Amino acid sequence: MQIKSDNQFGFWGNPLFLAATLFLWFAILVIFRTFPGVDIFVADFFYREIACSGNAATQSCHGFPYAINTALATIRNILHRAPVFIGIGLIALVLFRYVKMKGRVDDAFLNQSLVLANLLFGTLLVVNTGFKENFGRVRPRDILDFGGKGDFTLPGDFIGQCISNCSFPSGEAAAGGWFLCCGLLFAPQWRKKAYILLFILGVFMASLRVAFGAHFISDVILGYLTTLITCSLLAIAYELVQKRLATS
Repeated sequence: MQIKSDNQFGFWGNPLFLAATLFLWFAILVIFRTFPGVDIFVADFFYREIACSGNAATQSCHGFPYAINTALATIRNILHRAPVFIGIGLIALVLFRYVKMKGRVDDAFLNQSLVLANLLFGTLLVVNTGFKENFGRVRPRDILDFGGKGDFTLPGDFIGQCISNCSFPSGEAAAGGWFLCCGLLFAPQWRKKAYILLFILGVFMASLRVAFGAHFISDVILGYLTTLITCSLLAIAYELVQKRLATS
């Protein structure tokens, strides 16, 4: 197998970027744990007392009206499913390119496989399987402050009343961070503009989760940053492997 040793991952492969993003992740965690009222304040901004009509036992009462907005719900559903379809496309593209090039690996293959690896490792394994299944944080819409039955807990607490698919961190915000990593799929001359558009898309995707009462603001910020960290980790690992193979 021939692997190019040139660095084409840009800032993702820079250890300083990784260190800065890791520092930012832990700094934000400390801030939200020190000032827990920020999470409640932001969630309360989107919360509205809505009386149930008819039989309260059979009617669904929504304290977060944006969650039942048809247009926003449709956009959310599209964005929620987008990583799955992009991931399937990347699997097919990576396999096709590898077979077509008869085992040779070029920059495009490395970029595509890195983005795919970050989807599987960062979004699926670290965030959705690792964090969300072990941090038992109850979602805003399910805590006592907003009409639910659960207790509010701090970000990073392992003790909570949620059993599975919990609030911390946000999986869809993590997918929003993954979208930024997808900038590597664009040609270098288009990459800067792509990063700007993908950043806006990811932030919008994450913001919807807060507006819907599905996540606290700390959940989405830390979820977004997590996949930036994993993308950088993978880029650095890719470069180390390339250098090792180039000198062997």
